[in-house]
Amino acid sequence: MASERSIDFTREEKEEEAPVHAVSAEETKDEEVITPTTTPSETVTPTTLSTTSSPSAAPEERQATASVDFTGNWTLIVDDGFKSQYDSYLRKLGQPMLVRTVAMTVIGSTKEEAIQSEGGKQLYIRGMNVRGSWERTLEASETDAVVEEGMHAVEGHVLKPMVTADEEEVEVAAWWEDDGKVHRSWVVGGKKYGGGDFENKRYLSDNGNMLVCESTFHPSEEGREKATVTWRFLREGAIYGDAGFDFPNIFDALKKEKESDESSKGEKIPESGLVVGDIMDSVASSDEADGLVSREEAISDSIEEAIERGSWVPPSGDHWAISAPEVDLSGKWKLIITDQFKEDYDEFLKALGQPLIVRGAALLIVGGTREETRQRDGGREVYIKGINAKGVWERTLKSSGSDFDSTMVPNADGSYDHTPVKILTADSEKVDATSWWENDGRVHVSWTQGVKRYGGGSFESRRYLENNGDVYVCESIFRRNNKADGPDPTLIWKFLREGATFYVGSSK
Repeated sequence: MASERSIDFTREEKEEEAPVHAVSAEETKDEEVITPTTTPSETVTPTTLSTTSSPSAAPEERQATASVDFTGNWTLIVDDGFKSQYDSYLRKLGQPMLVRTVAMTVIGSTKEEAIQSEGGKQLYIRGMNVRGSWERTLEASETDAVVEEGMHAVEGHVLKPMVTADEEEVEVAAWWEDDGKVHRSWVVGGKKYGGGDFENKRYLSDNGNMLVCESTFHPSEEGREKATVTWRFLREGAIYGDAGFDFPNIFDALKKEKESDESSKGEKIPESGLVVGDIMDSVASSDEADGLVSREEAISDSIEEAIERGSWVPPSGDHWAISAPEVDLSGKWKLIITDQFKEDYDEFLKALGQPLIVRGAALLIVGGTREETRQRDGGREVYIKGINAKGVWERTLKSSGSDFDSTMVPNADGSYDHTPVKILTADSEKVDATSWWENDGRVHVSWTQGVKRYGGGSFESRRYLENNGDVYVCESIFRRNNKADGPDPTLIWKFLREGATFYVGSSK
């Protein structure tokens, strides 16, 4: 799945020379940066750069000192400090919350390969993440005494044309500083993020076991704040700190559920995220994922309830506040992933107006989706905890309708006056939720109303059991406010009960 669906929430970030932590959402194949040798006759001169000549430079500007060699395979160090800085960096680049959340999910897979040659005159860099790779070669230059007419320079170094992996024409210059210990580069003339230039400083620390890249975006717009992030990569085979370091990897998170759960411990819960229907697809994080309550603990076994079930009489009407006595949605569930589901899921997100960048990331992490449900008070309350590779999202739905003491009848127009309860979505949007039981208490129906995302509307969810209670189904429908936007998007989620040994269903 990763090879076909890997995405880049911001390939635009990669137009800079900085480490490739993301690749373009519109692209589906790897492309190599092309560095033409010709100089453009005309291009926009970046306002932050100098086009004047500088004094002649020493030859060392083209070479690294003998003790400095960036050559190696490197893995990005992702800790709480980096994640906070990275989120701020993306925000200053103008990236919305949804894109930043996706970026946080897949950033842990970032790696780089560097090959330094000709004493540092050539620096080849290949950045890799879940989407693929991007390659480029930076050629160090000396300060030119004279900048010819029609040429542009940064700090006296002539800029040369370069084509980025997403085919944007920019200019680049690189050289060594600090006696050949620090490699500097500028990528200028980019139009992404409102236009601006990327400055990068690369150097080694920790006895050569850590490659550091300080990346700064200088916006063209006057008065706009610069965006800065420091990337730190650990050399392959080296140990970070006295106790080592556990590097998060999106593939491990999806393929090894247990490792994924452990890696999410201790993370802070973000205040925002992507919610699709009543299923959480990405975004929150919690240290509670391993503390799930068992089905036996969730079911009340009081004497009063046993007596009530023994003499149970169905309520009147079609909308009940309680479930049938044999129906209990309580359990721990693992999402069933098939090729057909992935196709349906992608179409569902597309119909909700989600771009390729979001759909690709969602398909990457949806395989880790689980739910814990607890049905209480005869079905009057259904607690749901959605869990995936990133974290959890919790809510409690309270049913209203007919029970043993009262009967709910429809209004003249066929509508019902169900009691709404306030819930907070995973992206902190306050909405009203109403719920009840249909089909003689076998299907739990809920409506989440007042959703402003996806063009505005309500999510209808229908939950029920199949396969003798081993499969939990949730039919999710987004009811659009504006019917002119097209048909209501629909998706069927199927979960297998924890401990069930097989699933009898479609092989697709």
